[in-house]
Amino acid sequence: MKTLSRFDYFQSEMAVGVLPRTPQPEFPEHGHDFHELVLIRSGCALHYIDGTPFLADKGSVFHIGVGQAHYFDHIENLNLTNIVFSPERLQSLSLLGFLPGNRGHQKLRIKPCTLSECESLCAAISHECQRQDACSGSMVESLFAQLIVRWWREENSLLQQQSEDKTVSLIYFLDQNFATEIDFGELADRFCIPLRTLNRHLLNVTGLTPNNYLTRVRLCNAMRMLWQSDLPITDIAYLCGFNDSNYFSSRFHREIGLSPKQFRMRRRVNLDVSATFHAELALEAR
Repeated sequence: MKTLSRFDYFQSEMAVGVLPRTPQPEFPEHGHDFHELVLIRSGCALHYIDGTPFLADKGSVFHIGVGQAHYFDHIENLNLTNIVFSPERLQSLSLLGFLPGNRGHQKLRIKPCTLSECESLCAAISHECQRQDACSGSMVESLFAQLIVRWWREENSLLQQQSEDKTVSLIYFLDQNFATEIDFGELADRFCIPLRTLNRHLLNVTGLTPNNYLTRVRLCNAMRMLWQSDLPITDIAYLCGFNDSNYFSSRFHREIGLSPKQFRMRRRVNLDVSATFHAELALEAR
């Protein structure tokens, strides 16, 4: 696995850098010797972080720490911004306590209005990085602090279920209740959104139709269970909201390119290889 160096991604002595990806190209699994915040502006993909899949769609934010491995798969018109930073260069280390993911959630979702604000802050950071005058470093860190605090406040708002955006509240509900029977007509009534409006807004935010979004969420959770448990595949299908295990296997193969059994076996082979590699390193170190 390749490790990207900060010397290739930071301008001068700046603590923060902004790297737009419009669109995000295919890129193999990799790690960094710096931190990276990934802001999804549009499109969707599966985002693997240390082997665990997450649905990356419009408004998703991820924090990739030093040494973590990640990559995107099943990319569909994915446009994102990478905000890279080196903690050792920051003047205020207290910022690190407000980073997305510090509560144990690998993924944060922000509202469309917040996404627009974050894009403006990223553009301002990029401008200051290019300007590079005596005050640029301070301005960059100030703007970066605003970005982090904005996300921290959003995370608190979502965790308390106080989001004012009905569509984002709906998506948050689907993320938490994917295993239950979902009737989008009933959800439209529950969230006071006309069904046609719900369909249009969900497509605009996630890049997927409501049913396809729900299926992606269920498949992401199924992949985690296949990797992290020895539960029978039929049980995993039902636990992830699929009432028919045959349909689950068929849809899984169509979306992922492997059957659930093949996916689980590949993961175990990879773990065995990794364990052997680390054991050999330990022997060499003696």
